[in-house]
Amino acid sequence: MVEALIIGAGPAGSAAAIHLARAGREVLLIDRCRFPRMKACGEYFNPDCCRLLRELGVLPAVVAAGAAVVSALRLGTLGGAGLSVPFAGLAPPGDFAFTLGRERLDALLVEAARAAGARVWEGVQAREPLLEGGRVTGAVVRVEGVDREVRARITLAADGLRSRFARRLGLGRGDGGRRKLGITARYRAAGEGAGAAPVEMYPGGPGCCGIVVRGGEANFGMVADARQARAIGGDPARFFHERLAQFPELRDCVEGEPTHVQTVGPLTWITRRQSTAGCLLLGDAAGFYDPFTGQGVTFALLSAALAAETAVAALAEDNVSDRRLAEYSRSRRALLGPKVRVQQAIQAVITRPRLLEHVLRRLDERPDRARTLVGVVADILPASHALNPGFLCRLVV
Repeated sequence: MVEALIIGAGPAGSAAAIHLARAGREVLLIDRCRFPRMKACGEYFNPDCCRLLRELGVLPAVVAAGAAVVSALRLGTLGGAGLSVPFAGLAPPGDFAFTLGRERLDALLVEAARAAGARVWEGVQAREPLLEGGRVTGAVVRVEGVDREVRARITLAADGLRSRFARRLGLGRGDGGRRKLGITARYRAAGEGAGAAPVEMYPGGPGCCGIVVRGGEANFGMVADARQARAIGGDPARFFHERLAQFPELRDCVEGEPTHVQTVGPLTWITRRQSTAGCLLLGDAAGFYDPFTGQGVTFALLSAALAAETAVAALAEDNVSDRRLAEYSRSRRALLGPKVRVQQAIQAVITRPRLLEHVLRRLDERPDRARTLVGVVADILPASHALNPGFLCRLVV
């Protein structure tokens, strides 16, 4: 029996464990993997992610682990249009965009959770929620091949895309018809690869491709149509390498063959609610829409803080009812809802090549608007700046 059981030790789960443990709560954090482990991710983290990591107290360790500053966001098209917006002057002093391997970032967050006082079980899979009287009271977990029950006053499910907990509790809605798969790979960077580099994003065909370079290593993230799943599954590395030829500007940045090729998907994950009696969903388990803007880890850390705040208050009141925990769903919707609407607007543009070329030209003509848009997707400026009808109209008319 524990006060708080957290399922999934990615950024959302580990951050929630840190918050709860520092609030004096007994926390058990479990994950089916052992850390460090590779994770499919674009590995670009925006300036607000930097702020959130500083608040958790892990930013110095992230910098010491080799985090490389990302200088700008560059958007390009296969038609030749392009736009580059530097982060300098956009973010508050001390906040910066950066890149770091997820195997390093996630391991640092897990260690920070341990240091805060959370117990961590690695290599332990959560099989299904425990239910009593319609309330989640923990989970059945598999430890060294044996199923056992772990009971908790509150359970936080941060078990990723297509969350097993969300599906078992009837909280998931699926992918909404957006059948996209993600593929990530690492390459050797061409040339010296020194200094701060931009993160580059190129829409193309049914998906997109992005690259971020740190020293002599380049990390790619690619989105593909799920109808290509058979070709991807047969040989993901070959599929990735061949598809990369469609993005010559990015292909010229690297040399050799891809390594650490990983797939993930479907990328879209929609939930009906993010809470029920005794349980909160956070991170990707609570919903994921668009990898193009690179906001996934920032959203995870934001939802972790909200979930921990709700959990601490609910435990203090000894009230983990559906009604009490619904406050988290409302708070999360208020915070992230406008950001998701910006993501949806961006998707509506990048899936229409001619419109995208037009919008990039308009942004290039008006650097102030370009900086506003980048400030929003970097989670520096409120989403309302980009959702303003006048702002949107001037981009397309």
